[in-house]
Amino acid sequence: MADYDEMILYPLLGDYARHLLGLYQNGRTAELSVIAQVFERLHKEGDDFVREATTIGLLEGIQNNWGHAGVDPELFAMFLLPVSRKWWDELSAFWRGERRFVGEGLQREITADDIRQIREERQVFNEKLKQQIEIVNSQYGLYTIDALRAWNLSRGSGTLVAVID
Repeated sequence: MADYDEMILYPLLGDYARHLLGLYQNGRTAELSVIAQVFERLHKEGDDFVREATTIGLLEGIQNNWGHAGVDPELFAMFLLPVSRKWWDELSAFWRGERRFVGEGLQREITADDIRQIREERQVFNEKLKQQIEIVNSQYGLYTIDALRAWNLSRGSGTLVAVID
């Protein structure tokens, strides 16, 4: 899939997560059960791109959109089948600072010492990022989001951290 198509896909999956929130809020929970079955099939039968889109686009979209709307995302998670539930839990562990990447806990056992190390690594990374932002801000007088964009581009990724002006 072309990069442009990927740029369009994830916002659409976020829109779908908001649609699922609307179903829940309107009491249409039977439909959520069927949708969870589809997610399970996507996780089991999809290629790498489909599995990633299901996890990062759909499941993470549900966690974010439902949480921001004041609805406990676990109300959706209760419909998930085993494979999708594992990926849901991996997302949650990642955002709690217990994984370096989503899926790490499916590749190996994560110990309490690992979690401490991961959190220390994130703290060091965040401090370096903060320093880089301050340097860019002072050199160019940019707002923080512009500084993040410039810092990320200077690292050669070519990816914008955010598109907010």
